[in-house]
This record gives sequence, C-alpha cells and structure tokens, in this order.
Amino acid sequence: MVLKYARYWKAAGWFFCLLIFMVAVVPPDRISAALFVPDKIMHGLTFLGLTLWFAGAYEPRRYLWLAAALLGFGAGIEFFQAGLTHRSAELMDWLADGLGIAAGLAMALAGLSRWCYWIESSVLGFHGER
Repeated sequence: MVLKYARYWKAAGWFFCLLIFMVAVVPPDRISAALFVPDKIMHGLTFLGLTLWFAGAYEPRRYLWLAAALLGFGAGIEFFQAGLTHRSAELMDWLADGLGIAAGLAMALAGLSRWCYWIESSVLGFHGER
C-alpha cells in the first residue's frame, strides 16, 4: 500500500511528540487533575499510541528504527527531567515507555498498522498500491 499523505501522518506524529515533551517538562500542577490514570500506565499508553501512530505511517521494515527512536525519545525526556527542579527522572517511567512500545509493535504487526491506509482508502477515497 502507498500512502498519499504519508508525510502529513509522519509530521503529525512528530508534532504529537513535541506536545508530549512539553507536557513532560511543565510543572505537574499545570496538568489537568482530570487525568486519573496512574503515571506508569499513562507512560505505557502514551508510547503505545505513538507507536501505533508511526506504525501506520511507516513501512514495517522501519519498525526496528521506530522502536529505537521512540525508546530514545523516552530516555531523552527522562534525561531532561533530571535537570528540572519540578520533575524527576525515573527508570520505571522509561521501562513503562518500552512496554508501551512493545505492545504497540505487537498490535501493529497483528494488523493495526493499516489504520492510515484504511482512512485514506475508506474515508478519503485514495487507493494506492505498495
């Protein structure tokens, strides 16, 4: 399958990474208290979502690179937080990121990676070939 809007899917994913980084470095009291999800679960779900997003935009042959890049992103966030007075770096946060990435890759390999193609073909009417 060929994605007509692949560059836009990828750009949106990197924009989501920027938003996630911004949330990760602001003081915790500025984040909505409406999020009653435990921290480690939030880490896992966030990176699961990022992985599925990017798995839809990139080819399966790029999944190893994708996993390494997202693990690096998670490590970078923790490293940056280590230098902040209002945040702390935790190895368990990074491990939760890794579990989310692994779960996302498993879901992508099980077939959920075709979500971008489904939107482009079913909703937008573009039928490309890979």
